[in-house]
Amino acid sequence: MSFRGHNVLTLEGVDASSILEVLDTAESFVEVNQRTIKKVPALKGRVVASLFFEESTRTRLSFETAAKRLGADVVPGRGVKLGEEGGVTS
Repeated sequence: MSFRGHNVLTLEGVDASSILEVLDTAESFVEVNQRTIKKVPALKGRVVASLFFEESTRTRLSFETAAKRLGADVVPGRGVKLGEEGGVTS
């Protein structure tokens, strides 16, 4: 199983080679984090919108920082909260 293009909610059914692929990818970012400019072009030209069920500054900033480091443009969902029915409320 490859993780590319999939959401991961459980490791059930995931083989060892797929887990090693994720760990190898993460290891390559150690060097990126040591650079002066901590960016790679993986998401260049893409837009990432962040919407969360619960307001959490730390989580929001972590996700936005990660997306920017991958080269994405980020649309922050400040002031937008997802309702219980799955709709967007403000």
